[in-house]
Amino acid sequence: MNFKALVIVAMSTCGTLFSQVHKQDKVLFTLDGTPYYSEEFKRIYNKNLDLIQDPKQRDVDQYLDLFVLYKLKVSKAYDLKLHEGKSYINELKTNRDQLAERYLTDESLIDNLVVEAYNRSLKEINADHILFSAKPFASAADTLKVYNKALTVRNEILSGADFNEMAKKYSDDPSAKENGGALGYFSAFKMVYPFESGAYNTAIGQVSMPIRSQFGYHLIKVNEIRENRGEVTIAHLMLLKSTDNVVEKNTEIHERIKELDAQLKNGANFEELVAQYSEDTNTAKVGGILAKFRIGVMNEPEFEQTAFNLEKAGDISAPVETTFGWHLIKLIQKDPLPTLQESKIALENKVKRDSRSRMINEQLVKKIKQRFSVVEDHKLKKQVFSLVDLSFYKNSWKRPVEDKQYQKPLLTINKDRVATAMDFLKYIEKNQQAYRGVEPLSKAVDLAYEKFLESELKSYYMANLESEFPEFDHTVTEYREGLLLFELMETEIWNKAKVDTLGYTAYYEKHKQKYKQKQRLDLAIYHFEDEKVAKRTFKRWLKNPNLATAIPAVVKVESGLFDLQSAVVTERHIPTTQGVYQNPKDNREIIVVKEVIPEQILEMESVRSQLLEEYQDSFEAVWLENLKKEKKIEVNRSVLEEVKQELSKG
Repeated sequence: MNFKALVIVAMSTCGTLFSQVHKQDKVLFTLDGTPYYSEEFKRIYNKNLDLIQDPKQRDVDQYLDLFVLYKLKVSKAYDLKLHEGKSYINELKTNRDQLAERYLTDESLIDNLVVEAYNRSLKEINADHILFSAKPFASAADTLKVYNKALTVRNEILSGADFNEMAKKYSDDPSAKENGGALGYFSAFKMVYPFESGAYNTAIGQVSMPIRSQFGYHLIKVNEIRENRGEVTIAHLMLLKSTDNVVEKNTEIHERIKELDAQLKNGANFEELVAQYSEDTNTAKVGGILAKFRIGVMNEPEFEQTAFNLEKAGDISAPVETTFGWHLIKLIQKDPLPTLQESKIALENKVKRDSRSRMINEQLVKKIKQRFSVVEDHKLKKQVFSLVDLSFYKNSWKRPVEDKQYQKPLLTINKDRVATAMDFLKYIEKNQQAYRGVEPLSKAVDLAYEKFLESELKSYYMANLESEFPEFDHTVTEYREGLLLFELMETEIWNKAKVDTLGYTAYYEKHKQKYKQKQRLDLAIYHFEDEKVAKRTFKRWLKNPNLATAIPAVVKVESGLFDLQSAVVTERHIPTTQGVYQNPKDNREIIVVKEVIPEQILEMESVRSQLLEEYQDSFEAVWLENLKKEKKIEVNRSVLEEVKQELSKG
C-alpha cells in the first residue's frame, strides 16, 4: 500500500458521510445548520471501536469531538470545491471500480466452483470421445440433427459397437482417425467445463449422453479413474528426430540415445551427458531440468507416464519416444497436491478465467433481470431490427444517419435508465464482427440485442450499487472522503507549510533547543589479535599519540562519531577527554579519543526534514483552531445522552 492509500485509510477511520436518513435518526449536531445524525455516529463509533488505541478516544464525548472535527474538514473540502478536481474524480472512479468488482460475481457460486474444481483435481480421468461438430449458434433444427446423430451412434455403441472404431468413423476431431478418440488422462481445467463435467459425471466403462459444448456434441467413454499423483520435477536429455523424418536417420538417432543410456548404466554422469549431447537448448545449460508439471500438461502421455512412474529421486528412465525425439528422464522431485486452502486463490483465478466464467456472468445477469424492471418499445424494436441487412456478415453494415425517430427510448430500466434505438444501432455497428457466425440474420440481431440489453442492465446495476448495497455505499464514501481529506491536507497544510520559509524559520528560532546535538566523541578503536603487541603499542602511543594516526595493517579498526550514551562509549567506560586509552575489560583493545565535540545547536538546513514535519503539525494546529471558528457547532445534548446510553449497552 502506498503512502497516499495509508493516509486515506487513516483518515477514513474517523468517520464516513453516509447520510441516508432512517426514520429513527435524530439530529446529533449541526454545522451552520447542516444536520448530522445519531445513527451515523453510532455506526462509525462501533465500527472503529477496536481500532482505537487511546482510551480517551473511547469516551463518547472525546470521540464526538473527533467526529465533529472530521465533518468540519469534509465540509471545508467541499467549500473549496476539491471534489471537482480532475485528478480527484479520476482516482475516486478507479477506487470505486476496484471495489465494485466483487459485486460482479456471486461469491457463493465461486466458492462452490472452487470446491468442485479442487475435488475433481484429486482425480485423473482416462477417457475417449467422439465429437459431432455443431456451431455455437446453429439453428434449433441443425442442432437437433447433430444431437440425434450422436444419440444414434451412442445406441450402436451400447448395442456392442466398438467405441474407438466408431470414433474413427464418425468423429469430427481429426486426431480420432489415428487415436480412436483417445484423450489419455486429464484433470480439472484441461477440458472445457461442459466436457469436464460430462466426464466426471460418467461412471467407469459407461458412455455419456451427448454433451453440448461450444464445439458441438460429445460422447464420452470413461476408461479409468485414478488418484491424482500431484506434480513432478524432472531433468531430461533429448535427441531430436530428423527434420525430414527419414526412417534411416531416426533409426540412427534412436541408436545414439540407447548408447547414452548404456553409458549412464555404466556410471556416466547424467548432467555431463546432458551438457554435451542434449539438443533441448533451453534446458541443456541447467542440467536438463524442466519446470514441474502435472499429468496432461506436456501433451505427451508416454513422456508423462514415464516421469511419474520413476520412484526415487535420481532414478533414470530407459529411452522414451515422443513427437519431438527420444528422451532419457531423471527424477528430481515429486510434490503432492496442495490442500484446498493452499490452492484456493489460484483456483479462484482459474475459475474466473476459464469457461466456468460464463456461469458466473449468467448468474449475475439473471439476478439483475429479476431485480430491475425493463420496459421495451416492441414496435420500435421491430423497426430497428429491419434496418440490418446481409452486409452485417461482411462487417460492413452502417447504421442510418442521426434521425429523430431513432432517438426515442427503445428500452427503459427501472423507470430510470433509458437506452434509445440509436444506442442499439451504434452498438450493433461496432460489434457486428462478433455475430458473423450466427445464422439466420434475424437470430444474429436477436442475439446482439440480448447482449446489448445485458450490457445496459449491468451498467445500470454498477451505477446503482450504492442504493443496492449500503455497505458498498459506506465503503465508497470512506474512499471519497478519504481522498477529499488528503487533497485538503495537501492543499491547505502540507504544501503551504513547505513553502512558508518565514514561518518555519521563525519556528526554528523559537524552538532551537529541540535541535541540539549532544556532546560526542570522535573515536578510533583498534582491535589487536595479540595482547602483547597491544600492550607494546599502547605504551608507544602514550608517549607519542601521533603514532595512532597510522593504522597497523594487522589490526581491525572501528571509528566514527559517538554520543556519550552510545553502547560503544558506555560499555568501555571511555573518558570524555582527548587521549589514548586501553580498554580495561580487554587489553587487546586501544581507544584513541581524537576529539571531544561539545554540545551544539544544529544548523537549520541539517534538520530541515524534521523541522518541516514539526512545523506542519504546528501549522495544522493553528489551521484547525481557525476552522472551528468558521462554522457554528451545535450539539443536541439530549440526543447525545441517548447515544451514550445505547452505546454503553452495546
